[in-house]
This record gives sequence, structure tokens and C-alpha cells, in this order.
Amino acid sequence: PPIYLLAVEVSKGTLEKTLGSLSIGDDGIGFISGGNRAWTVASRPDHANLLPELASGEEASGDRNPFTWMQSNKKYTVFREKLDRLGATVYMSMLETEITGQLKRYNLWYWTLSLLSIAAIIVFAMWIFRTIQQPLRKLVRAFRRLETGDLSVVVSHGSGDEFQYLYNQFNVTVQKLNVLIEEVYEQKY
Repeated sequence: PPIYLLAVEVSKGTLEKTLGSLSIGDDGIGFISGGNRAWTVASRPDHANLLPELASGEEASGDRNPFTWMQSNKKYTVFREKLDRLGATVYMSMLETEITGQLKRYNLWYWTLSLLSIAAIIVFAMWIFRTIQQPLRKLVRAFRRLETGDLSVVVSHGSGDEFQYLYNQFNVTVQKLNVLIEEVYEQKY
């Protein structure tokens, strides 16, 4: 049986270019490292010396993925993927502000819409109070006066809604009660 040997040569420049295209933002850094960091390729040649610092941040984070890494007073979020078959690890880092920057912009929208929603709820509650609660209270007070024997109660309502109909029917009922009481009084005396 034939025995074949397959060899692949990978261009360092092509790897750097590919890692650079995967980087997010101007400050994003990409690394690929293999053989217990025996070899390293970075998205830019000047970033290759940063891997030991990245490794210390990785060790401090344990198995968390992504993890946070501080470099030159900038906070990076680092994503890693272990490629077991190749014995290598790929690291992609990006400034944390690249991730949270969009969220901070929408934070203002969130609070603005929240305040507008609360204002709309308050306006709606006041409108409900004015159009339902107040006329209903007025009618209940009129019924209580009628209960005490005050047959001179008359209620009025300015708008032509359902409460206007209820008020008119209340007034008609009070008038009929007055008429009935007068008739009973006249029949007795």
C-alpha cells in the first residue's frame, strides 16, 4: 500500500491579513497561537509581542469565554476558540467600547421613551378620571342626597355622552317621584 505524506505551507502574510480582516474596529487584535505558544501570528506584526500579556489575562479569567483584557489603559473583550485538531488557539479581541458604544447610544432613547410612556400613562389616567370617575361621583352624591329625602336634586352634565343620558334619566325619575308623592299626599288629605 502506498504511503503518502501531505505537507501544507501556510503563508504568514496571508494569516496576518485574514486575522486583520476578522478584527473589529481599528484597535481590534487577532492572534493565532500554537504548540503552547511556540509560534504566534498576529493581525499586525507589531501585535505579536502582546500575546504574553494576553496569556496572563487568559489565565486570570479561567475558562470564561469571552474574557476581559487590559492593554495600554484600554479594556478589550477577547474571544477565543481552541482548534484541537491543529493544536492552536485563535484569539480575537475588540475594544469594549465597540461592543457597548451602540448600547450607550440607545440608552438615551430608552430613558426618553420610558419617560414619555409614563407621561402618556399619567395623561390617560387623568383623562379617565375626568371622563368617568368625576361624573360617576357626581351621580353617587345625587343618589345619596335623594336617599336622605331631598327631592329637589337635579344633576346636569355638559357633554353629550352616556353620563348625560344617565343624568337625564335620574332627573326624570326624581320628577316622577315628586309627582307620585304629591298625588299620594293629595289623596290622603
